[in-house]
Amino acid sequence: MKIPAYMNLLARLAEITYNTPDREFDMATWGDKITCSTRACLAGHASLDPWFKDRGFHSKWIGITSNKTLIFSSNDTTYHYSALKPFNTTFNLNKKQYKFIADLFYCDLGITKIRVLNSIEKEASKYKYELEWLK
Repeated sequence: MKIPAYMNLLARLAEITYNTPDREFDMATWGDKITCSTRACLAGHASLDPWFKDRGFHSKWIGITSNKTLIFSSNDTTYHYSALKPFNTTFNLNKKQYKFIADLFYCDLGITKIRVLNSIEKEASKYKYELEWLK
């Protein structure tokens, strides 16, 4: 993956994080249906975003109405219990990029939107790139 494409990917992830309401951003779950919306981690929200879906990274809801969750896929392959594998299949990350995305997608109750945005900004700065809209 070329650096400009990777920066575009980071910018899209940052944009999703920034624009997701706090009550809908939860790094402890891939995705849950809540009243009138979805609560999900960054990977979950990305998989529902048209930009990511157009490129082949998407998800679908499985389970009974009261207990639905997301499963992720890339093109025609479904991956149970992993968002990282289909994301990598879609975007063909190098080893350093893969490790960063793995850390970014790590589900943990203590990870906040601010922490995710700071991580993305720090990653972009390694390539001497500033995400313009974060200024």
